[in-house]
Amino acid sequence: MFTEKKFKSLEPQLRCRKAAKILKDAETALRRGEAVDTTYLTMILRSALEEPEIRLENTSQGFFLRSINSYKYKVMEKAGIQVADWDMALDTDVPGAERKVLPISVYLEDIRSPFNVGSIFRTAESFCFSQVLLSPDTPTPAQSRAKRSAMGTDAIMEWHTMPKEELAGKPVFALETGGTSIDEFNFPDEGIMILGSEETGVSPELLEIAKKSLGIVSIPIYGIKRSVNVGVAFGIAAQAWAATLLKR
Repeated sequence: MFTEKKFKSLEPQLRCRKAAKILKDAETALRRGEAVDTTYLTMILRSALEEPEIRLENTSQGFFLRSINSYKYKVMEKAGIQVADWDMALDTDVPGAERKVLPISVYLEDIRSPFNVGSIFRTAESFCFSQVLLSPDTPTPAQSRAKRSAMGTDAIMEWHTMPKEELAGKPVFALETGGTSIDEFNFPDEGIMILGSEETGVSPELLEIAKKSLGIVSIPIYGIKRSVNVGVAFGIAAQAWAATLLKR
């Protein structure tokens, strides 16, 4: 812990960066039902924001948590830190919960963005996918940006790298334009969903494999751009698949 004198001796931007980290840790502690030092946090905020009138009061956990959260983003803004998913103090663990797993998987063909890879891991875990399969040119969750956006799900989900050719003969379908609408698609009881590159989509080779297997599913889009991020598209399709199976 910093003394007030030592904290004030820091350069202003560094002071704000340190304050953001301290507040993030305090927020996480509060979410877990742990006690935090209100007096210490007040000192940190007054020094970082140079606002001596700041006074934190722990009148209720909900109010106190929102107050800490709001101040965290104020000091981040002053420090010039852009907000990302991994800056958010999310504690989504459910004590004693057992993960439900469905016999469904997703194959990432040449996804280039590590952020998208991590986001897909997080979504796949949320909708009970058993594993994430990666093409050789897709970043693994060991990549720092992928790990950060996966928010811990890379340690929960089974995953491995697999050559595209190994999908031949397996029950697969592609998420791509020009296929059966997601509202009419007959989702299988088990199988692999193929996601293609952010720039070029699913390759012709894997589209052919999908057509010979379970086919192609498409998400109706109505805007001018007629396109959504691959992670968003996966979330829509993953929810539809999981919901269908859980109703059967």
